[in-house]
Amino acid sequence: MFKLFLAVAVFVAAPVLAQVRVVESSPRGVNSGGAQSQYAEPVNSDVYSQIRALQDEISSLRGLIEEQAYEINKLKQLQLDNYMELDRRISGASGSHSLPDSTLTPIDTDIPAEPPLVDIDDTRSEKEVYTAAYDLLNQRDYDAATQEFKSYLHRFPQGQFASNSCYWLGKIANQNGDYDQAKSWFAKLISDYPDASKVPDAKYDLGRVYFNLGDKIKAKAIMQDVAGGSSDAARLANKFLRDNF
Repeated sequence: MFKLFLAVAVFVAAPVLAQVRVVESSPRGVNSGGAQSQYAEPVNSDVYSQIRALQDEISSLRGLIEEQAYEINKLKQLQLDNYMELDRRISGASGSHSLPDSTLTPIDTDIPAEPPLVDIDDTRSEKEVYTAAYDLLNQRDYDAATQEFKSYLHRFPQGQFASNSCYWLGKIANQNGDYDQAKSWFAKLISDYPDASKVPDAKYDLGRVYFNLGDKIKAKAIMQDVAGGSSDAARLANKFLRDNF
């Protein structure tokens, strides 16, 4: 009788225990969900921190790019200033620039037609026009200087300062990033005034223009031509060849 009673008690208690387990499992499920919620916040916070870090890095890189662009413009301006200073030391605005350089030979530059010149009614002397243009260049008024140099070439195409005018027009165009115009003016100097003292400088700058335009084969040929001479530009050409080829 006792065994029968014990069996019935166990049979009745089993469902109760099962219900207890189910009831106890429910809080664990709730606790589990709570744990996931607790861990979700740090994960989201970490992603947000990474996004902020990337934004800061992009901002920093943008600042570096702007700074480098500024430094490049400063270097271009410094180079132009150095050329002008050298020009003043050698000859000044009234000196002659027709010394031959027999060590350099003409090269095929494959340049488009001569750049258009401005037709300006002007009664100033040759020296006055060139001096005015050079003064504007020295003041960094490039637009006005360009017009004055073009006016000089229009009135005095074979004048004492014609080769210099072509050279400075090329330098201004190069400074402004107009490589096609720079190429035209440097090539005009080389082809029209082959005995001018600025031919080596014009060839060197022409080589750099071709390099900037992506024509490295022609740039190298021109630089090698300049490097074989005895001018000051030969040293620059040799350095350019070492650094880039």
